[in-house]
Amino acid sequence: MSIISKLFKKSRIIDAQSYTSPVYALYSNTARYITGDGVNFQTNSYRYCPPLQGVIQKRANALTRGVILPVDEKDQVVTSSAFNKDMKILSRPNQFQNMTQFLGMIETMICVYGVAYIYKIKPLGFKEASGFVVIPNTCITPSYKTSVNILDNQSGIVDSYTLNLYGMSFVLKDEDVNLITEVRDSTVNTMNAYQPKSRLDALEYPIKNIVASLESRNTIIVRRGADVIISPKNGDTAAIMSVMTPAEKKALQDEYARYGTLGEQWHTMIARVPMDAVNIGRSVQQLGLFDGENADHRAIASAFGVPVPLLSMPDTAKYSTYGEAKKELYEDTIIPESQVISEMLDGLFNTSTKGYKFYFDYSMLECMQKSEKDKADALGAMVKALNEAVSANLMGLDEAKKLLTDYTN
Repeated sequence: MSIISKLFKKSRIIDAQSYTSPVYALYSNTARYITGDGVNFQTNSYRYCPPLQGVIQKRANALTRGVILPVDEKDQVVTSSAFNKDMKILSRPNQFQNMTQFLGMIETMICVYGVAYIYKIKPLGFKEASGFVVIPNTCITPSYKTSVNILDNQSGIVDSYTLNLYGMSFVLKDEDVNLITEVRDSTVNTMNAYQPKSRLDALEYPIKNIVASLESRNTIIVRRGADVIISPKNGDTAAIMSVMTPAEKKALQDEYARYGTLGEQWHTMIARVPMDAVNIGRSVQQLGLFDGENADHRAIASAFGVPVPLLSMPDTAKYSTYGEAKKELYEDTIIPESQVISEMLDGLFNTSTKGYKFYFDYSMLECMQKSEKDKADALGAMVKALNEAVSANLMGLDEAKKLLTDYTN
């Protein structure tokens, strides 16, 4: 009989081999770690870090709420039949996505990887594209030229793209390189100039901290073990445990894993021999996991320009700051990002030859409109200023009326 069997036979009611925790069996296959670097790290980060997904989804959803309009060089709305034709393509860029899904995927890829790769679907013999597909970053590998004169403004830095999609593998070289349009994040790659850079690379610690914290809390819930350990007063068990083999120690850990806080788990060890009870449990609050997660969540939100009140954090006054935070999101993050997407669409549809540009309009959103009180206060200030200007003979009454009419229109 092994040492571990002797120990369980002496101090346990049920032998170790008679019970296998279904909870432990499930847990043993769910541990997740953020590993690798580059695209592998970025993919795993988005896959396993829920707060990161939430922040990026917030940006993608906000971006796609804009109304796309055709404008001229002065950003004035124009009427364009070419725009209407191009919008029919954009409304269904490929057989898998509509426009909202297409633009949302582009924004997600930019946020996760620092670049989105868009493939132009060009029928044989046609100059213009009939559709567009976002190539997942895990399926495309750019090969950069080892020597290129970036000062001549003629040569690109990409030598080729290798694509691996659904069992198909092919390389785009020479003129075919132009079938791929890159849309890059505003983050600058200081190590490799003019190559994409993901914001997630600088968020490695907050992301890994959150994933580790979630796993730690899951471990406490699923595989916590007993709240109390009962130790024998005599020295028999201590002597036995001091000479346990690694296999026997693992068997003991497996036995211990059947204790915890779930319905099918036990909460206290009970032995037949006289023992002392020692409280060994540690709560999530004692470990400070929630506080750490909140701090890391804030760091991620800050990096992506998403105000914290929009994320329903426990220590933010949502209803007093939500409107201003939403306005800040659009003014400081989404509108600048929409300009990047607009320029991308201009390139895809070659709008410079069609007399219009793409423009995302967010003025219809409630958060971007002045409240009635703000409008009344502004009008009152305008009228007061004009009255004072007329009284001081700085302008005529007719001129003041014209300015007021222009302001109210």
